[in-house]
Amino acid sequence: MSVAPPFYSHGLKVTVFTPLLTGGSIAIPENPAMIDLPEWFDRLRPTWYSAAPTLHRAILDKARTSAKASAMHSLRFIISGGAPLPQAVREDLQAILKVDLLRKDGEPLMKQEDLHAPHTLYERVQDEAVRLALTSGRSRRAVAVDLGVGLSTLRHWLDRRREREIDAPPADRHEDMAAELKRLRRENEILHQERDILKKATAFFAKEGSR
Repeated sequence: MSVAPPFYSHGLKVTVFTPLLTGGSIAIPENPAMIDLPEWFDRLRPTWYSAAPTLHRAILDKARTSAKASAMHSLRFIISGGAPLPQAVREDLQAILKVDLLRKDGEPLMKQEDLHAPHTLYERVQDEAVRLALTSGRSRRAVAVDLGVGLSTLRHWLDRRREREIDAPPADRHEDMAAELKRLRRENEILHQERDILKKATAFFAKEGSR
């Protein structure tokens, strides 16, 4: 959902360009200056939104007056950009809406330099979509619809993940391969020993039979 002013870098690059680059769509309220939670959350059904601290505070104030705030939305996460968001606002938003606010160690997950690099958020959306497709047990179509991206886009991201893992397998896969190689070498060593024993036994019995 695009509620940040588009004439600012954050509003244009993060809330407009990023959804379009990921094959998704943009939900825009009739009047972004008027916070209407039933419209923003229930009617528009966004999967995420990004805003500056001032707007987060205003949304929090509205959510506090609604007993159904957490039930009316389909948000998967919220992003805070610009100035640092006060810890109390962050904690209350997460508690009332029951959704993660992308923050880390008290600092915005979206750092200031990230506002000029929408590709950073693009990669985060890819990673989250691929993770859900591989681990949630839901169909790819359901995951794509839930995240607001195209099914073909999700398939493309999955293909790219497989290609990266083939070129550079994760550390745990290296460990599995090393363990499997060790096991095969041990089996090969045992087979060689058994073969040598069989050869010696064959030679012994052949010698005994010729007497």
